[in-house]
This record gives sequence, structure tokens and C-alpha cells, in this order.
Amino acid sequence: MKQLKNVLFPSNLSSESFSVFKKFIAGHGSSISEITILSKVLRPINAFAESSITAMGGSWIAPEQYLERENKHRDDLGKEWVSYAESQGVKAKVVVDDELGDVSDSVDKYAKENKQDMIVVGSFATATEAFFIGSIARQVVRQADIPVLVYHNKSN
Repeated sequence: MKQLKNVLFPSNLSSESFSVFKKFIAGHGSSISEITILSKVLRPINAFAESSITAMGGSWIAPEQYLERENKHRDDLGKEWVSYAESQGVKAKVVVDDELGDVSDSVDKYAKENKQDMIVVGSFATATEAFFIGSIARQVVRQADIPVLVYHNKSN
């Protein structure tokens, strides 16, 4: 693989995604200058969230509180990912996107605005899930103007 200056790794920061991240770093870390971990915060629909949480005996939290908590949680997890990458000799940073919008649109926008050389994404949807509700990895591949490396979950 040629030297890549900037690689974008979109992630929900799950343990499954971290496994893909580690595999990528192990296999290609020496070929990249920097990896950016992009984590998109999905915003709950206020009315749906309020009625569902209340019906389950919980209390509703304001969208601002949710975003604040989610951003902090992702920042904390992201620090662990950065630490791992740097322990492997790879410069890394985390970007948390809490703007309204779709995950694949966020990935495409970030890649274009920040001149990324490649996107690396894990595919975790089963064939049935991908058929009925779609696949973020598939949508990222369709939208990208740059190479996309997809790591498929073995259970697919």
C-alpha cells in the first residue's frame, strides 16, 4: 500500500469497531501519517424519545443534556483509541460530529473538507439488516469520491 497522508475511520466507538480499528492499524499503520476517528452522534427524535422513555418508567432528558453526555462519552472513548494508535506509532485524533444529519453524509463531508486519502469502515449489518434498513458502510462506499476499505464482520 502506498503512503497515505490522511485516513478517515468513521466509528460509533463500539468494541466491534475497535477490533476493526486494531486490525487496520496492525496491517497498515506503517503506511499512514494520520488517522482521524470520526464519531457521529445521532440525535434522538424528541417526541418519540420522551414518550418512550416515560412509558418505560424513566425520565426524559433534554436534547442539550443528551448531546453533552454523548460528546463527553465519545471523547473519553476516543482517547483510548488515540492512545492505542499512538502506542502503535500512528498519529491519531478523534472528531465528534453532533450536527444534525446522516452518518454517511457526515463522513462524505468530512472526507472532502479535510482532504482525506482513504476511508476505512467496518461493516456490521447482517444481510437481512442491510436489505431492510440499509448499511452505513454500503452508503459510505456509494458516496465516496476516494478509496474506501471495508472490513466485513465475519458473521455476515
